[in-house]
Order: sequence, then C-alpha cells, then structure tokens
Amino acid sequence: MAAQSTLATRWRRARRATATGVAMTGALLLSGGSVLAQGGAAAWSDTPFSPAIFENAPRSAEFTLESLKVDALTLGRTHLRVQSDGARIEARLLEADLARGAVTGGATLRRGDAPDPQAIELIGSMALNGDGVALEQLTKALRGRAAFSITVDGAGPHPRALMGALSGSGEVRVREGAVTAPALTDTGLAAPFDQASATFEIVEGVLRSEDIRVDGPWLSFRGSGTIDLANRQIDLTLWPGLFGAVAASPPLRIQGPWEAPVIGLQETPVRPPPP
Repeated sequence: MAAQSTLATRWRRARRATATGVAMTGALLLSGGSVLAQGGAAAWSDTPFSPAIFENAPRSAEFTLESLKVDALTLGRTHLRVQSDGARIEARLLEADLARGAVTGGATLRRGDAPDPQAIELIGSMALNGDGVALEQLTKALRGRAAFSITVDGAGPHPRALMGALSGSGEVRVREGAVTAPALTDTGLAAPFDQASATFEIVEGVLRSEDIRVDGPWLSFRGSGTIDLANRQIDLTLWPGLFGAVAASPPLRIQGPWEAPVIGLQETPVRPPPP
C-alpha cells in the first residue's frame, strides 16, 4: 500500500496548493506491494482499489517527474497532466522517456460501485504510442528499436481482475534487431534481423497474435501465440525459415512466466503458418 499512499499524499498536497492546477517535480513510485503489484514483479495485486484514488485527485494538475516506476517498468523523465471531478480522472501522458525512446498517450479512469464501501471498481481505457524504444534495456532476450501502439479498456475491483478483463488491440514493430537469449544463441537459430512485426487482439485479458514475423538476411521466423496478461504467462510458437521458405526444423516454443520463459523445440507436430 506504500505506493498508493505516496500517490494520495502527492495529490492531497496538490489540492492544498491550488484548486485549479499545480506543477510538480520528483519521483512517483507505483510498484511491488502497492496498488499494482505484490511480491515485486511476480504477480498483480489482489488488493481492492481504494476510493482515495478519486477523493484525493486534484481537479487539475501537471506533473513533471524524474522517474515513474510501474511494476517492473521504469519510465524516465515523465510529463503528465491530470484532471478530475471526483468520479472521473483524465490523464494525459504528454511525453515519457522509455529505454531511450518516447511514449505518449492518455487514459481515462471512472469510479464504479463495489460491494465493500471501502473499495471501488476501477473502469478504465488507455491508448499508448511508443517509438525508438531500446529493447536491450528491457529484456535480455532481444535487442533493437521498437515502435508500438495499443488501445485497451477494462474494469475490475483490483489490479489482477482488471488485467484479466482487458480488451483491445495493437501492433509492434522492431527494426535492426537481434535475438540475444542464450537458449537460442546456443542453438545457432539466433541471428540479426532487419525487421520484426506483429499485430494483436486482446480479449478478456489474453493477448493473441496470429502474424508474428521476423525477417533477417537469411534466417526468418513466422509464428503465433498468446500472452495471458492477468497470469503473466507467455506461449508462442515460431517456425524458422531459410531465405523466405519454412525450414525443416521443428518450431520453437516459448512458454512460461513472461519474466523467465522456457525456450525449446516443439515436440509434437503442429501445422506451419502460411508463408
């Protein structure tokens, strides 16, 4: 609950400073044991959302933060504008630094009723766009520069339920990249690639893509799979190809918790994707 208290304290100070607006600097923490996650990055929290999220929100505020930590993800300098009327919060991410890239977007949060008078249901929607994100600063498995867009909405009484109710869509593109996961580099299947891309749909908290493409000078991959956002599980199947044709090698299976998935060869036969 420490992060929730930090957020509420900052918003209370903002309301005392002015009834219409305030500019603030500093660091804002939303991380383990808080309103978002418990036990570090291992799981989303089951702690109910508190009415204080809306009760302590300033009517109008603009934040310039040196850093913003959300679960295991840390944004650099972040410019955020917030407006609220007590039952609805409009947040505009004017710009945030993420792994040498930039992220912009916005979110709307609305307050819903919950059986517990000390809790609320959080109803939200969000749209984000990113460009120039250095993947090697976010994962040990990949390097390259990524661009992405995503739109989601959902509702829930606590973070885990909210993640399991998300619906939406998006796409991601990576240029001038390489696979750096030891499980692949040791097999010889990892190689630099020129570009990679995927579009995806999110239904009831499960992200699904049917058009994963990785194109390199001689080695390529085609595949599909899912990411369970609520349970933080990944399950991808990737078919290797040589010079644009599907190779005779069995497909790769990437499966397990997204913090540390297991990468190996698919043992049972599966149908290859279309070229």
